Amino acid sequence: MIHQKFLSEFADTNLVEQTLNNSPRLANLAFEFCNKFNMKLIEHPSSHAGMGVPKKINVITNSGVTIGALSTGEDSDGEYYIYHSNFISKERSSKRSDSRSRDAGKINTLLRALAKYNDIPPEHTVMTKLTGGLRYAYRATQITDKPRLEVTNDLAITMAEYILKINEDNLTNNLNDLKVRYDEYAKQKAKNEKGRALFERFAEGSTSICIFNTGRTPYYVVCDTAYDAKKDEITFTGQHKRVKSLSEVPELVSDVAIIKAYFDTHRNEHDGGNNELGVPRRDKYYEDIDIATGYSESELMWVILPKKAP
Repeated sequence: MIHQKFLSEFADTNLVEQTLNNSPRLANLAFEFCNKFNMKLIEHPSSHAGMGVPKKINVITNSGVTIGALSTGEDSDGEYYIYHSNFISKERSSKRSDSRSRDAGKINTLLRALAKYNDIPPEHTVMTKLTGGLRYAYRATQITDKPRLEVTNDLAITMAEYILKINEDNLTNNLNDLKVRYDEYAKQKAKNEKGRALFERFAEGSTSICIFNTGRTPYYVVCDTAYDAKKDEITFTGQHKRVKSLSEVPELVSDVAIIKAYFDTHRNEHDGGNNELGVPRRDKYYEDIDIATGYSESELMWVILPKKAP
């Protein structure tokens, strides 16, 4: 029986116990890892994939974010232990592990290496390390094209001649062309000003939903964030809340219904994503429902809802 203090509240107890009972070495690694780094255990996605008893177990923070996986192996040099995580970044792979993993022949050796290289981020920094997609979501609300008044070379010469009082009548004959081009510039300028206000409204404060597709079904972490574009810095202004379904967050129920209805009725324009919102995996602002989405990491994406209405 697995000790309750090592089991995540989000885990399938039977699947975790089946995995660990099938591999005493993996169980020893899992217990030692969780005890040292204050983590919890949850089943690996392969538990649901009809692949037999999995050879890996996932580790998860107390707030519910999966940060890595543990496994064991054996080769001609003997038995070994591995920790896999996107938070690891080695310069090169080794014989037994790639650049996103560390391995050792003994559990204590592996745990010391993970601590030495700071491969296990503290609880309060885990979400911060996963904000690449969140930045893209915020930036999706920005309009970066600078308005320009573009004129032909002939018109530029005509304007110069008018200013220099060389041929003032020639510009009068070209005023319609100049007005058309200026109107285009004015429209772009107004669009940029509107876009700046849009970005600032999101950046000032948004409800942010992180969708994790790390298992058979996605799970969600809901938090409040703000974005400082000058510093390119994300600020978390509240606690993270992991949920199996967004229906567990009462204040989001109406927003979720609106977003889902939008994507259900726009399937020809947007491929629905594997999540309760039906949101596709894109860096995009959706004007009709006033949300933005972004992603960078392979297994998660972000949806942000501004605190302030337009």
